[in-house]
Amino acid sequence: DHRDLHSFPTRRSSDLASMGPQGMKELGEAVLQRQICLKKVLGKVRGIKLDRFSGTPFQEVVVDFSGTGRKVCEINEKLLEKGILGGYDLGRSFPELEGCALLCVTEQTSMEDIRAVADALNGILE
Repeated sequence: DHRDLHSFPTRRSSDLASMGPQGMKELGEAVLQRQICLKKVLGKVRGIKLDRFSGTPFQEVVVDFSGTGRKVCEINEKLLEKGILGGYDLGRSFPELEGCALLCVTEQTSMEDIRAVADALNGILE
């Protein structure tokens, strides 16, 4: 029912509100931990760079594929063939970020998910 989709933001806000301050803190820490793991694991993939920006991201990682000789859309197609949804092609909105993709984690992202992305990228970028 399409009405359920429209009520999702309200339900999600209600879920978050019911967590309380400690629950929100734990959720934030879990997401940040997963982002750090993603960055650490992706840092071992040959040819990509993760230091395009300074600062401390929360749940996103900008992955620079420009040194791989592959376009983000090509990489995303190959990832999709493996059942993995690739990152947002930042070059589509920001020409100066051509070759970069935005990857994101949530509290539901597992280490297996992170390893699967890294393994797939290693295979694609060989």
